[in-house]
Amino acid sequence: MVQLRTRNVALALYGVLLVLPTAVLGGLQWYDIVQAHQAAKAAVPQKADDAARRLQEMVAERLRRLVEAEDDRPVTHYAPNVLQPAAPGPDLPPLLPSPLRSEPPPQGVLAWFVFDQLDGATAPTDLFFGSSRAVLRDGPRVAWLDRFVSRVAARAHDERDPTPFLSPTSWKTYGDWAGPGDETLVPLAALAVAHARDTDYDACVDRAAAAARDRSVSVNVTPFELRFQHFEDRPAVVATRRVILRPDPVLSGGADACIEQFSHGMDLIQGFVLDPEWLFDELPAQVARSVLDPTQRFVSPTCEDCCRGLMDFHYHSEIRLVEALDLEAGEQEKDFALMKVAVDTGHLERSFRSQAWRYFGMAGMLTLSLATGLLLLLRSVNKDLEQARRTENFVAAVTHELRTPLSAIKLHGEMLVDGWARDEDKRREYYRRIVRETSRLSTLVERVLEKSRLSSSEPQRPTAMDLNDRVLRLKPHLDDCATTQESDLAFELADGLPEVMLTNDALGSILVNLVENARKYAPVDETSPDAEPILVRTAARRGKVVLEVSDRGPGIRGDEKEHVFEAFYRVGNEETRTTQGTGLGLHLVAIHAEAIGARVRIEDRPGGGTTFRVTFATA
Repeated sequence: MVQLRTRNVALALYGVLLVLPTAVLGGLQWYDIVQAHQAAKAAVPQKADDAARRLQEMVAERLRRLVEAEDDRPVTHYAPNVLQPAAPGPDLPPLLPSPLRSEPPPQGVLAWFVFDQLDGATAPTDLFFGSSRAVLRDGPRVAWLDRFVSRVAARAHDERDPTPFLSPTSWKTYGDWAGPGDETLVPLAALAVAHARDTDYDACVDRAAAAARDRSVSVNVTPFELRFQHFEDRPAVVATRRVILRPDPVLSGGADACIEQFSHGMDLIQGFVLDPEWLFDELPAQVARSVLDPTQRFVSPTCEDCCRGLMDFHYHSEIRLVEALDLEAGEQEKDFALMKVAVDTGHLERSFRSQAWRYFGMAGMLTLSLATGLLLLLRSVNKDLEQARRTENFVAAVTHELRTPLSAIKLHGEMLVDGWARDEDKRREYYRRIVRETSRLSTLVERVLEKSRLSSSEPQRPTAMDLNDRVLRLKPHLDDCATTQESDLAFELADGLPEVMLTNDALGSILVNLVENARKYAPVDETSPDAEPILVRTAARRGKVVLEVSDRGPGIRGDEKEHVFEAFYRVGNEETRTTQGTGLGLHLVAIHAEAIGARVRIEDRPGGGTTFRVTFATA
């Protein structure tokens, strides 16, 4: 009971010192995995917002570079023809087609336009499409552009902020006026050519050579302003700037009318129309490919396929591009082209599932390892306890086995010394008892010494021998060991058996211990006429030579057949056992059989009892 409590305490301490820390560390590891997953999911909105901000900043930067390039375009380019750079000599440089007619428009620009505010809203508007004629093949689109620019001109005239110096009566104040834009010097001849009308175009060009050969005027140019609006159910983005020339009395009173027209000043609206498909679809998609990572998706309002496959894109950051680009627009038009940046959270879930599978896989293997360790520890403890119990039983049995023959020898010796047995037959019986108990004591000592010798030294090499001959040689010794007057053994030895590998000691120990085991647990009842003797048989079975010792005892339970060959193991309950023994006999049988290459098996005998079969290796 003390040993059992000690075992339970040891197992409990093992569980506390090993299993509990492992469980705590495993729980902390799982907590870290869950926290990391939640932190990654919590960072998704900020990640989407940052991506949307980068995208709209790059779109705005591309638009800004386009507008700056147009800001740098000379005001004289907004005309059918322009002058070449000035060259030495009295003649006017030759004319060239305007870049707005001869060069391809930049990506995103549909057309340029110019009109004169001083001439009123009905002033003619010039449209330029560059050298690319693709837009001209779309007749309805060209007509729509013409109507849209006319509407822009009318609106600009209606919203024009008149300046004091543009009135002929206010010429004296123009010197103190500061315009809304930057002042730039423009050759007067180039301005006259750009501002000439078709009716006097050639005459104006010729006269400008003489009147404005080396003269320049200061022109105020405002930055481009961008406006978004819907016109005839189509989105449109237009950029406009004002080109203002202050009245100059010096230019009046001359003979050249194309130069004199600038004495009253000039107020032009120049601008260009942006391609809304490029601005709100192509450009953001192009930027998105370079800005967004693989877990992010750009969702355009005009793309029907963009929303497909977004099952795992659980968060969307919206981009109001009209507002982000700072385009002038009405309140209802600021939500046009609402774009989104979708962030894929599927990879987070897949990563979490992968980590969870790995974690629980490792946890399962660790649990299996710990359970295996506990089971092995339990088996080891049980084995040690069982071995200790057997050793304790062995010591008790040996003590009893030693005390019994010694007591008998002492008793009969004292009776002989004291002369109690005066009859010669009685004395002879006492002598026989003393010799028998002495032999029993000697056998016990020999078995203990044999166990020690077999466990510590190399076994003898077996040699080829005749099994029947060796069994017959042992028969007298077996009969002498009998506890009854009549022989309790029967021998059936098959003829013609081949020689087997044996040693004299091995066969003697095997046969003697098997017979004594049968005599202990299945003694022959001499009073019964139907009693069967212990059968010793040799035979050939399946090409092998066997030695069998069979009895008619109670048999051996199936769960005990695996243990009877273990050292100190005895069948039955130690507290109720009446048979004598130390648990070494069958253990010595197994050791000797293994040493000579034989195999021992236990079988239930038909009709009751047990058969011990030893199969030998043939020579």
